[in-house]
Order: sequence, then structure tokens, then C-alpha cells
Amino acid sequence: MVIPQMPLVVAVAKSQVGVHEGYAEGGWNNLTRYAAEVPGLSIYDGQSWCDTFVSWVAMRAGVAGLFPRTADCSASVTWWQNNNRWSWYPAVGSQVMLGDNGADHTGLVYAYDSVFIYTIEGNGNVNGADEGDGVYLRKRRRSDTAVYGYGLPSYAEGIITSDSSLRGLPGYIYATSHTGPGPSTLRQGAWMVDHLVTGTFAVNGPINGGRLAIQQNDVNTVALEVIAAGASAPSIAKFRDVDGTTGFEITATGRAVSRLTHYFTGPLQLGSTSADIGGGGGSFISMKDAVTVPTSNPVNGALLYSEGGVLKMRTAAGVIADLSTVPRNEWRPADHGLTAWSMDPASCSSGGTQLSLGVIYFIEVVLRNAATISNLCAVLGTAGSGLTSDQCLAGLYTSSGTRVGITNDLSTAWNSAGDKTMALTTPYAAAAGRYYVAFLANGTTSPTFASGSTLGASFTPGNAHLNPGNYRFCRSASGQTSLPASYTMTSATPDANNVWAAVA
Repeated sequence: MVIPQMPLVVAVAKSQVGVHEGYAEGGWNNLTRYAAEVPGLSIYDGQSWCDTFVSWVAMRAGVAGLFPRTADCSASVTWWQNNNRWSWYPAVGSQVMLGDNGADHTGLVYAYDSVFIYTIEGNGNVNGADEGDGVYLRKRRRSDTAVYGYGLPSYAEGIITSDSSLRGLPGYIYATSHTGPGPSTLRQGAWMVDHLVTGTFAVNGPINGGRLAIQQNDVNTVALEVIAAGASAPSIAKFRDVDGTTGFEITATGRAVSRLTHYFTGPLQLGSTSADIGGGGGSFISMKDAVTVPTSNPVNGALLYSEGGVLKMRTAAGVIADLSTVPRNEWRPADHGLTAWSMDPASCSSGGTQLSLGVIYFIEVVLRNAATISNLCAVLGTAGSGLTSDQCLAGLYTSSGTRVGITNDLSTAWNSAGDKTMALTTPYAAAAGRYYVAFLANGTTSPTFASGSTLGASFTPGNAHLNPGNYRFCRSASGQTSLPASYTMTSATPDANNVWAAVA
């Protein structure tokens, strides 16, 4: 699709109407921005600038090659004639040459009828003299002796002309009169005036019609500013892929929303617009302290923040972890191929403990991240004997006492010592949080389970500073023959036997 060039030329020219040259010591001095901004014409600043203005407009509209670049009107006449783009009749977007042999003054035609031409002239004035003080709109008779002729640019869309001899020829559109381009292109021209367009420029055109380059004028101005119509307005900017899918947008409230993977080759600064990277280099994250630390739990996720210069994390289960104290040189469950455990098994005592028959033992584990639990684990120091079938079981409970997993009968598995991996009948997709592994044994003699130190039957060190319903190690009343579907954890008794258990 051809992007019309003539409307942009007219729009840029019209955007300058009202601009004046410099004024000093009681008079106008021909000093303008135009000569300085057109490559090769800066030496003519301070001289008559009507043709320099036309060259500037062509450059700003991105069609510099369609016009002569000169400050000399005579040179412009010669250029148009040598390029076979000369006519004695007006055209929209043409360069009108005025005065003796067209050498005295010039401007751009933005409309014409059978009697008049309507022009935009640099270095003009209200009377239409050849020497003026600014950019003006003029209305001249086509028959005026000052009107010498016209240079017709070869616009991509063709040029609208009143020259009947060009009727029907490629690149020419004949019209006895034309009112010029509409107001929408004037807005385009205003945008283009202060930003040099080096390639194509498409506004309200096809998405693939061109590109827009913005050069910031100075260090004190914003190069691009977009203001929303209101907080409920649609996003003020959207970036789409070739299929039209929005990957990045800026909402009407100024929030950036990305649905894409981000790539950072340098540091990422959070919480400040001033880099605080500690002299580092490469890719890492710098985080300022939270103004207000999180006080509620996230849903299906975790919150990472800094408090007092310490990196912390709040989980969906409300666990607040001080990441500066994470043991880097100590064994963790993953190092044993496990998901979570009640404690490091290396801290277990040499003797272990036998479970009281008919009592359910609840051992709490903390799941730091969501995981699917398929197995429960324990270590038996000695085997049980005379174990009752279907009354030796292990199960998984939530912190509130709901059973979410159970094994098959373990009377045979517990009839020998060793490391025991006991499969749940159905794997459980567990969210991060606290869970209880439950053991129940019935028979003649319970197996001996690996456990921590008890410090005597009257003291439960594993439950230090914990309240009913939140004990790490606790037990039910006696007489149990099965694992119930739910258990009231506040009724559990704190237990001095710190049994080791794990999930995997």
C-alpha cells in the first residue's frame, strides 16, 4: 500500500505558520532554525530563507529527494526544469516560483481553484512581499505577473495538477481545482516537525506501513509522553506479535503488563530508580527494603522481600523464612532424595523408641514448596513381632487433621529392620504448608523407630514453645485400630518421642 506523501508535505509546512525569524536591535534578522537543520544550508542562515524553508519541509516530511535542496530560487527553477517536473499550472504540494524568472521568492501550494492559488510561504509577510519576517498563509491570483511557474514533485501517489497537458499520464491526476488535504494530516505534520523522520512514517495507516524514530531534543525534555483519557480507559499502549496477540501493554493507570519472557543482561533494581548494585556487574537483582512488609499470605505462591537488609520469604502457608540463615553446608531433605522431614536423621539417638501399641503417633513435617507426595518414610532399628494384620498403618494428615493419604497394611514390612519407604495408596498433590505423618502399630511388640533425644519422659523438647493443635510430635489416646478420616489435633497429647519421619 502506497503511503501518500503530498499530505505530509503540506501538513509539515502548515504546522510552521506563525513562526518568525529572529528579531534584534529593532529589526528582523533572517535567523531561523531552518538553515541550521538542513544539511549543507547552515551557511545561509541570516540570508533570505524562503527556499531554505521549502527544503526543510521536504526533509521533515521524509521526501527530501523529491525537492531541490538549495537556498537559491534560481537553482530551484533549474532543478525542476532539468528533471522534467516543471509546469505553468499549479498542483497540490507543488513549489511555486515567484518573481522575475522565478528567482525572487517561493512557497508551497496547498490548494488551488480556477482563479487563485493558496500557498504557505517562508520569509513572507501579510502583504506577500518577497522579503518578510515569518511563515504565512497567502492567497494569490494565478494570473498575477509575480507567479512564474511550478515545480511538481513526483509523489508516490501521484500529483494533483490543473495542467491539462498532463491529463492521463502516469503519476499525474488532473483536477480543475482542489481544496488540499484534510485536517487529520495537519496533526501528523505537527508530530513530525521536531522529529526528523528518516524512513517511512505511518499514522492511521497500515501497521506494517513504516517505522517511527524519535530523537530527543535535549536532556531536559521527555521524548515521548502518552497520557490516558481516564483510569477506566483501555490500555494506552499495546505491543502485539504477528498473530495479533498482545505480549506487552501499558494500562490506563500506567502499569506495565507483560505476558512474555524477559531477558536482562544487566542488574535488575527493585524498589528504587537509583542503582545500588554494590559495585557488581553482570546479571543479578538488587532489592530495597519493603516499605511495609507483607502481612497476609499469598495464594498459590510466595512473597520475596527485604526487611532490615535481610532477604525473606513468606509462603502461602504463612511461613516466614529468613533466607540469610538458610544452611548452605548442612544436609537437607533433597540431599537424601526426600521432599521434607521432621528433622535431620543424623540427629537421631542411638536407641530409638518403640511405639505404644494402639496409639497413633503424629509427626509434623513442613513442606516449603508444593509437591506430590507418594511415599512416607521411617527407619526401623529392630523389627516388630506378632504384628496384627491391617492394624499397622502409616498415613498423611493436613495440619487441621484431615487424612489425605494412607498406606496399605504394613505388618509384613515392619517385621524387619531397615530404611522403610511406604507407598500411599494414592499420591497426594500437596500445597506448601504443614502436614502430619501418622504411624499406628498393633500386635505383640512394636518395631523400634529412629527418634531424637527425649530428655526424659516429662519433657518434650521437640514441642518447645508450641501450643495444642500445633505440636510437632503428638499422639492420640490408646485403643486405636485404624487411621480415622479426620482427627481433632487440639485433642492430641504432646509426645516426648521425637520420631523421625519423612515424605517423598
